[in-house]
Amino acid sequence: MEKKGKQKKRSGPPPVLGNALEKDLRDWVIGMQRKGFPPTRDAGTIGRGWCDRIFKRFPELAIRNAQIIKRVRNGVEYNAVVNFFGRCARAIIEENAGPSRIFNLEERSFVQNLKTRKVIAVLGSKNVWSQNVEPGFHLTMVACVSADGFVMPPAFIVPGKRLKGDVLDACNIFGTTTTTSEAGFMTTDIMREYIAAFALAVPLPIKRPLILVLDGASSHMDASIDSEASTYGVRLVQLPPNASHFYQPLDVAAFRAVKTILKEQMYSFMIATGKAAMIKKEAVQLASTAWRMGIEEKLENIAADFEEAEIWPLSLPMMLRRLKTFKENDSKAQQPLPSWLVTQQVIRSEILVLPPAADKEARRRSVYVKRRLLTQDDLRNE
Repeated sequence: MEKKGKQKKRSGPPPVLGNALEKDLRDWVIGMQRKGFPPTRDAGTIGRGWCDRIFKRFPELAIRNAQIIKRVRNGVEYNAVVNFFGRCARAIIEENAGPSRIFNLEERSFVQNLKTRKVIAVLGSKNVWSQNVEPGFHLTMVACVSADGFVMPPAFIVPGKRLKGDVLDACNIFGTTTTTSEAGFMTTDIMREYIAAFALAVPLPIKRPLILVLDGASSHMDASIDSEASTYGVRLVQLPPNASHFYQPLDVAAFRAVKTILKEQMYSFMIATGKAAMIKKEAVQLASTAWRMGIEEKLENIAADFEEAEIWPLSLPMMLRRLKTFKENDSKAQQPLPSWLVTQQVIRSEILVLPPAADKEARRRSVYVKRRLLTQDDLRNE
């Protein structure tokens, strides 16, 4: 029986690297994650068994699927978040607004960015591929919800100038609206119409003005949008640049469920019909089903999404904590990194260097082409 106060010794031979070096390796992994460069096993010199034993000795480490993000999505600034909080707080205080008057608007495209899919195949198959169904056009879904769970019927934007009746009939959600734009994206003209429809759709007992949180898309930022919003008693609050994945409730969770359901619906459609493409009517029908199952049947999640995005209840400390967690790549280890783990020094070899010597050769003079096809001999002779 192990005596109280004594640490249990591991069985077997000591680690090849030694306990101290393995702890240094653990600290390096944590540091790399916080910098946004979590290490991989791509070097090929690390065996599966060695990794498994390391994970057993350091249970705070594990294999995870890393989300590949663009540089701008990791460029959210502290001051931008503080300013956004100030805009929200000012609007809520000045209007004495509660959750029934705070809304979020988001647009999402009907597109799947699939590169691989896990499938069941015959053992030994070297090149397994799978078809994927995609519409041959861009379809935009527009959503708007409030912090107390009110959901405005969705709007669909399809490309073109005319709409067939079967496209309108494919919407199986009461109150759904459909319109067109040249490429199927939100435009300033459509946004003005949507602001008016949004204000009229919110029940009149709810006091005006309404507070609408939205991202900084160019179609939202035209001066005519502000004028239209003021006319209908809507106060716009813009999110910080590239921060919708932090503080936009619909982007944080709600649309994630819609995306998952839509993926399943599209796969079922492909299996049932044998088609790898769809027309506008079919796309709108699938999108409506995904909306109903992902949002309308899960209304209890809407308020939780606002809370997770720190919009309601509004909290600057929680907003900054959310930003800090993302900046540190969600590393759960709270201890500070050891002093020896510093950024690689490359000053002498890459920074404090002189420019190359100027080329001593005479610069070639230019030749007037005169719409000719010139050969090398022509260039030398002229």
